[in-house]
Amino acid sequence: MSGATVSQEAMDKARAMFAEQEPPKQTDGHKARVDVGAYLDHYRRAYTVKTTATGTLYILSDGCLFDRGHKGAGILQTAGGPLLYKCFHDSCQGHTWQEAKKIISGDDNLSPFMNDGQKRGTAGQKQGEHPPMVFTALDELLAEPDEAVSWVWDDILPTGGLSVIVAKPKAGKSTFARNLAHCVAQGLPFLGKQVQQGPVLYCAFEEKRGEVKKHFRLMGTSGPIHSFINVAPDDAMNQIEGAIAKLKPVLVIIDTLFKLARIKDGNDYSQAITSIEPLLKLARDTGAHLATVHHAGKGERQGGDSILGSTGIFASVDTAVIIRRGEKYRTVHTIQRYGDDMEETTLEWDSERKMVSLGKSREEEDLQAMEEMILQLLQGQEDPLTEAVVDEAVEGRTTLKRKALRSLVSKEKVQRTGKGGKNDPFKYSCSLVPEIYTGTTKQESENDDKPNNYADYSCSQDLAKNRGFEDFREQEKYTPQHTGEETAEAEVLDVEVL
Repeated sequence: MSGATVSQEAMDKARAMFAEQEPPKQTDGHKARVDVGAYLDHYRRAYTVKTTATGTLYILSDGCLFDRGHKGAGILQTAGGPLLYKCFHDSCQGHTWQEAKKIISGDDNLSPFMNDGQKRGTAGQKQGEHPPMVFTALDELLAEPDEAVSWVWDDILPTGGLSVIVAKPKAGKSTFARNLAHCVAQGLPFLGKQVQQGPVLYCAFEEKRGEVKKHFRLMGTSGPIHSFINVAPDDAMNQIEGAIAKLKPVLVIIDTLFKLARIKDGNDYSQAITSIEPLLKLARDTGAHLATVHHAGKGERQGGDSILGSTGIFASVDTAVIIRRGEKYRTVHTIQRYGDDMEETTLEWDSERKMVSLGKSREEEDLQAMEEMILQLLQGQEDPLTEAVVDEAVEGRTTLKRKALRSLVSKEKVQRTGKGGKNDPFKYSCSLVPEIYTGTTKQESENDDKPNNYADYSCSQDLAKNRGFEDFREQEKYTPQHTGEETAEAEVLDVEVL
């Protein structure tokens, strides 16, 4: 043995780092370990998980416990089981796991979170046992740092969250999900919002392999997307969990929810909650966002009630993305636990690349369509029409028609006469004001003197120029002939054959 000695100061420092680490007890031959994920979940500490050469690092989303300005700090569970507190700033190097534990959970015992190799439920308790209820004093609760929410898709899909993308059959929900995967894998904005770039797992339990490949190829997708395209195996949840641990995705897409969860009775609240709970826990434990694709119910139900099955599905998710398909357009809106809901907005469709982009809000789209219908009515009338006649002649909501009439008047596309009283009601006609169209040529100005030239009037016969409305209507009426193969492709991609 060498005669070298160790200073008392060094020995004290070593003891401070490793003393009272609550060494794991041996139970039935199994080594006890703290279930760090369950521990942090219980005390509402947001985190992400990173596997390192020395063990598993639970990175605290709020930053270092001892200095919030330090990012990347967390709890390291070494391969042997002991816990260490890690912060990569020199000023925090001396802090121990015991000090971190004191901040997170005070003097609470860790036994409810110990995993001795036996099967356990939530918070580390053995089956049949119940976790302790931990009550927090109000002053302590208010002193806790606010949770910082991070996003995979800004303000819509939170990191470590669970969502459901809902639509009726052939409304485009699978196409929407692949568009989301395309953008996340490449770090491209999706529907006008930024994304967290990273690997994506795409589980297509209903799709044809060739059609998925065709769609990604049309979009020009590249980047780390890992696809499973087949029927879900019996142990799909375990295999997905293993793939997440290996590939570290930021987004996991499950298409469809019931093909994975295999709920016997989708209307049974208890079954729905029990089946979805493992997905929510997987998202919380790994930091990946799990986006599930699911069907909408029958009828024209609104909001969360439009989701097929029990309300337990809607209650379990952090975000519901609801896609609706109408006669004129598709729309998307969200209902969220975190952040602000996205208002119902139209989706623009690129038929060549099968890509979606954000259009106008539904309110704006409906108002513009109503204005066009009113103009189409008035342009063929010799005499002005009262508001009551317009309301009777044009289909739609009365409030929307009134709003459209006032908008047309303010834009000087429609002229209003009368005082608005019972004996002298408002009357509407096309406004013959050439100046409302910009870009008038010299020749067109000279034509203003010709009595039969109405090319510049607001109610021009050429209404098709107004955002291509007539062309749009004609496309709706036209049904092209397609082969059976093309129709099958469209069904797989959940889109129309255009």
